[in-house]
Amino acid sequence: MGLAGFGDAITSAEAAFTLFYVIPLALATWFRGRVAGYSIAALALLTAFGIDYAFQPKPVRLSFFFWNFGIEFALYAFIVSFVDALRVRMREQVE
Repeated sequence: MGLAGFGDAITSAEAAFTLFYVIPLALATWFRGRVAGYSIAALALLTAFGIDYAFQPKPVRLSFFFWNFGIEFALYAFIVSFVDALRVRMREQVE
């Protein structure tokens, strides 16, 4: 079963909301490290989950939310790992 089997397609507003957190996530990881990046990711996911769940016009299965936010977390984790690896590599090059 593909992504479409879990619910309607992602809207442009949801995509923009998801991408809105990429900049603070990358900046927090760059200046404060991996833990700060994951903290921002958790805050973003909790905020998005609360807003989506509160303003959903129709009842949606929780499996859809877990699928949706699982993919978002994977995106955030990739960004945190990438920026942290880049930061470490640049620090090594400077030294």
